[in-house]
Amino acid sequence: MTTSKNTQPSKPKRITKIQQVKNRLLAGEVLTVRDIIKMGINRPTDIIWLLRKKGMDIISLDCKDPVTGEPFVKYYLQETSA
Repeated sequence: MTTSKNTQPSKPKRITKIQQVKNRLLAGEVLTVRDIIKMGINRPTDIIWLLRKKGMDIISLDCKDPVTGEPFVKYYLQETSA
């Protein structure tokens, strides 16, 4: 009887939460702290800091909700002129 190697298909790699934020910023999305929290990330400023440390030019913009007056922060990727 011949023995075959484990031929199960390899599982697709899981996308980490940092990669999710990075991909959305690279796609041109403007993210708020709430958007990042809705993605299941408890400490959004830490994720932004890590991405900045890795060389991403992320701009943060302090904003206020015109209806409630509640402050929030928007994050977006600095566009580079090529």
